[in-house]
Amino acid sequence: MTAFRIVFLAMALAVLAGAPAAQAQSARTVLDVYDEGPVWHMIYVRTGPGQREAYLDSLSGTWTAQVELAEEMGFVLDHHVLTKWPTSPDDWDVLIIEIFPDMAAYDTFWEDWARVDAAILESREDEAEVSARVTAERTLLGIHVAREVFLNPPD
Repeated sequence: MTAFRIVFLAMALAVLAGAPAAQAQSARTVLDVYDEGPVWHMIYVRTGPGQREAYLDSLSGTWTAQVELAEEMGFVLDHHVLTKWPTSPDDWDVLIIEIFPDMAAYDTFWEDWARVDAAILESREDEAEVSARVTAERTLLGIHVAREVFLNPPD
């Protein structure tokens, strides 16, 4: 046997001997890799020309009161509104984020939100007026739901 073959065989045996240990170390389950965090509900909006400030003003009234009450009631953890300059005609310029404690809270959102509406809006006419005004100021481009995860370092 040549020296090259002996060295190659020794290296192959060393790799194979260490393989079970490497497999055991990397055999982490999903629960080991990350912890599930809150659920983010993201609404992508494109406001009409010259309508961004009017839309943000309408959000600062009714929607802010609604989401802050939802936070007090405990089914929403936090909320954010982000703005940016759109990069194309189909791009968003306002992003509305509502953060829920978990998927169970998100699943009952509309039932819980009905209680918020009852407390904030004085009448169905009030709700219709707000809805009509907001619809004229913006186009809803889409909604995404994502769960935040917290990564756990390997042991």
